[in-house]
Amino acid sequence: MFKLEQEEYMKEQIRWTLIDFYDNQTCIDLIEAKLGILDLLDEECKTPHEALQQGAQEICGLPVSHFPKPAYNLNATTLHYVRCIKPSDEKLPFHFDPKRAMQQLRACRVLETIWINAAGYPSRWTYHDFFNGYRVLMKKRELANTDKKSICKSVLESLIKDPDKFQFGRSKIFFQAGGIPGEASGRQVPGIHYHDPKDSQGLASESEVCRLRAATLTLQRFYLARRLAEHLRRTRAAIVFQKQSWMQRACLAYRRVCRATVIIQAFTRAMFV
Repeated sequence: MFKLEQEEYMKEQIRWTLIDFYDNQTCIDLIEAKLGILDLLDEECKTPHEALQQGAQEICGLPVSHFPKPAYNLNATTLHYVRCIKPSDEKLPFHFDPKRAMQQLRACRVLETIWINAAGYPSRWTYHDFFNGYRVLMKKRELANTDKKSICKSVLESLIKDPDKFQFGRSKIFFQAGGIPGEASGRQVPGIHYHDPKDSQGLASESEVCRLRAATLTLQRFYLARRLAEHLRRTRAAIVFQKQSWMQRACLAYRRVCRATVIIQAFTRAMFV
């Protein structure tokens, strides 16, 4: 783990002083590699019972007649590694031996882990993710730049005054513990007035809602004005149509009355002549 961590620092070309630690890969290879102790034990367990003791003495000089059953049980389970520190060799309650505990911590390389974590950069963001997550902190003139890497550099250098809190890699930004958090952690950005991206998104959403509401009201007023104008136009057209219709009907009725009157007068005069 330490090796991979430091290799990534070298790959990203950030400033880093290599921390020397004991690499126990040789011990792991001795136990787990091809023709290691586990392979030899597995091979010996396949031999007849008579040769089992001899094979065990060839490996470590200890009897391993009990090995097949524990190996079968281990293969049938899901293993989880748990690092345990014994408080004392006596295993008594409320009895703590600091020297013995420190020996175990040194043997397990826990101290190196602490050193690397304290001096290292556990939080890291790609430039793309940082830009998208914290663009609300950026100014318009900074967003005008098309290079996201230079934008992120400019923002961080202006907001975080301590240059040791972060480093710029080739493809990522590295932050020390207590620096800008990952998405899952709820820690704040040190050295600046913190704005949670979610809160900023909420503010942006509220502003967007206000803008949409104003636009909706404007559209409603325009739509209602159009409906009113259309209603007035239709009403006026209906009144004009009614006037013309009534005038035409009155004119036709008048003409019918006139014709009927003329006919009646003609018949009346004819009867008296």
